[in-house]
Amino acid sequence: MKFMKNQGVSFILNAFLSILIIVSIILYSINKSLPYFTEATVSGPIIWFLVVSLLIVLANIGIGFTNLKDNKIVSVGMNVALVLVSFFLIGAAMYFISDRVYYYGITLGSDLESGNPVAKSSCIGAIVATAFMLVSGLLSVVSNFFGKKEA
Repeated sequence: MKFMKNQGVSFILNAFLSILIIVSIILYSINKSLPYFTEATVSGPIIWFLVVSLLIVLANIGIGFTNLKDNKIVSVGMNVALVLVSFFLIGAAMYFISDRVYYYGITLGSDLESGNPVAKSSCIGAIVATAFMLVSGLLSVVSNFFGKKEA
């Protein structure tokens, strides 16, 4: 309990952000194995954007527990990296949408697929994964406005 009292809003938001990024990676991986998306290519940039974002957020959390948190150069570098996290997460969501637009059209707009529950569940899974990426991106923007708590 004392540990949580000593942490600031930035730590809590970054911890929650890292969980959302992990969920986004899992949802993207699951979506790739769903019917109608097995032929879709696995987009390297999406995975890289998500993994790099996760590593930056975890590095930011880790730096908070070291003596480097007081270093001005490290602080500026991490602030720039955290802004990049927002671009990476929103970029991953946009890239994911652009990868799936064709398949959304086939599964949701085709007369052959109307009423097919498998097609609709596949698209809903993709939409949920995209939503998690966008929410993660928005949370990263919000968390950038909260400074680290001074001890």
